[in-house]
Amino acid sequence: MDKTRYTIFLIIALIVGLVGCRPPKPMDAISQQERFIRNHPLWKDQASEILDKRSVGHEYKQFPFLQHGDKHTIYCKTHFMWEIVSAFYNSDNDSYDYFVVKHPKEKL
Repeated sequence: MDKTRYTIFLIIALIVGLVGCRPPKPMDAISQQERFIRNHPLWKDQASEILDKRSVGHEYKQFPFLQHGDKHTIYCKTHFMWEIVSAFYNSDNDSYDYFVVKHPKEKL
């Protein structure tokens, strides 16, 4: 009886040792770097997004600070064209409203 218990214990220990103690699959170098960058606390997406007065979303690489009445020509990453962005102060909401129009020299 002791031999059978000992044999069963050895078989179970062997199975657990071979199957249950495998290290996880190694990641390639690119996956490790991407994971590190995404999990880094200082990493963030560099794009700036705004909604214009018509509730259309626009995404810009760098959005300049615009005050009331300022106009600026910026390349939109959402629509793939140059756009003129105008800012107007809205005292009801205490924020700026943005009006976005396509640049007149844009071909599309």
